[in-house]
Amino acid sequence: AVRSMLSKNTNDETDVMIMSTVARRANLLQKRSGGTRVLANPLPMFYPNDMLVKDALNKMATTQMDLYAHYEVLCDEIIRKQFKEKWGTPEMHGYASMSITYNPYAVQLPEGIKAHLTTYGTGANTMNCYLTIMALNDSGDLNFNYDCCNYATTPDSARKMHEHITKALKAIVENPEMTLIELNRL
Repeated sequence: AVRSMLSKNTNDETDVMIMSTVARRANLLQKRSGGTRVLANPLPMFYPNDMLVKDALNKMATTQMDLYAHYEVLCDEIIRKQFKEKWGTPEMHGYASMSITYNPYAVQLPEGIKAHLTTYGTGANTMNCYLTIMALNDSGDLNFNYDCCNYATTPDSARKMHEHITKALKAIVENPEMTLIELNRL
């Protein structure tokens, strides 16, 4: 859905990339450490627009699992060097404008008690927009938290971004056989 939004807003560009944030707590010591190691790795999505959505999703999932499996690699310097060599990006500027995290944690509360999860930004954004998607409970409801830099995102553009992403997610569930360009046209 996010790939579609970024592609649509760049004249159906097929060269789309986001940062995939990995917060790994692989063992009990890491879980109890009072913090976690968070890495944002590039998730390239260079897919032709005639590719089926379900095939693109499978490709993205495989790439994300590879990133997750190698979370111990300190790749920040490697990424910056590759960006500079491949795209000529200036220091501290990235090729990706957005980072996404999906947190599958579901709040377990007694029946009848509602919960709302809130995330708080650190104030140290290095990207134009961070999107955190969290499962609220076993109902299937999702909470979308956008942490965007004011210089890069207006309230209206954030609203439009959310509308496209939620519309695209619903369309993907209803018809995973559609092509990426059809998803862009929503």
